[in-house]
Amino acid sequence: MRQVILELFKSTPMDGSDLAFMLRKNNVQLQGASGEGELFGLLREMENTKVIAGEWKDGDERRKKVYKLTDLGRAEISPVTSKEAELAQWLLSRAAA
Repeated sequence: MRQVILELFKSTPMDGSDLAFMLRKNNVQLQGASGEGELFGLLREMENTKVIAGEWKDGDERRKKVYKLTDLGRAEISPVTSKEAELAQWLLSRAAA
């Protein structure tokens, strides 16, 4: 799932709630996931390892942390499989629709 998230952030920065909604809406779950808590834990770990960077922004109703891909994250995407890239692109196309 980490590679899919990196691929998604390559296309567009988003906050964790938007990412969780996109995954839930399309019935995509983390392997062995215990819910959104695990997703946010993964985002925190990815931020700690500097593959994504989060920035607090004012939203419509609340402040939210918007994540974007870093150069280190881009370097980690290189070995992404076509299956993971296809899933990320499919999710993005569904979100745009």
